[in-house]
Amino acid sequence: MKKIITIFILVIIFSLILVACNKSVDLTAQEKFNIAQTQVDNYFNYRINKNEYEKIARSENNDLYYYAANGKRYIFPNLAIFESWFDDYDINHFEIHDLQTLYQTPLGGNVTLRPGTLMMTETDPSIYLITDNGNMKVFENLELLEELYGFGYEDLIVPIPNFYFTNYKKTGTITKPEDFPKIPANLTIDQDKGFE
Repeated sequence: MKKIITIFILVIIFSLILVACNKSVDLTAQEKFNIAQTQVDNYFNYRINKNEYEKIARSENNDLYYYAANGKRYIFPNLAIFESWFDDYDINHFEIHDLQTLYQTPLGGNVTLRPGTLMMTETDPSIYLITDNGNMKVFENLELLEELYGFGYEDLIVPIPNFYFTNYKKTGTITKPEDFPKIPANLTIDQDKGFE
């Protein structure tokens, strides 16, 4: 009888432990907003690793390339995309490489906008948030967008021509703070593409 009672007590204790472990922590609306705001702050406080500059090459035609850890070069389709990663650097400081030298490294594709960047395209009224490696979410809650990015967020939106829009993939929507993705405070293009 003592064994049965002991086993019964152990089962109850084990069940209580399982319930305690599985109980989710309910965050308040303000806490959820604060978490999203931290991600936006990470975006605004971003500082590029200075070693990243050494991975940039400039062609005779003034095209800019990123030499990635996978042994390929990735082109910056336009200056806005370059500046989302390197907004404090003059492209004229990059050494010019002749095309013959550049072509020795295979082309891997395009560099996409840095995570946290707001984007629009010419024929779509939606405002997108870049999440990672060209993935994006539609900002459906414009009131939340203004609360997170501030009044005048329109000035932060990067316009992308339609022919570059195919570099991006829609992965969801943002309607509430908990939909906001994690934005790393420091990130390299290699890390964004999953090469490091």
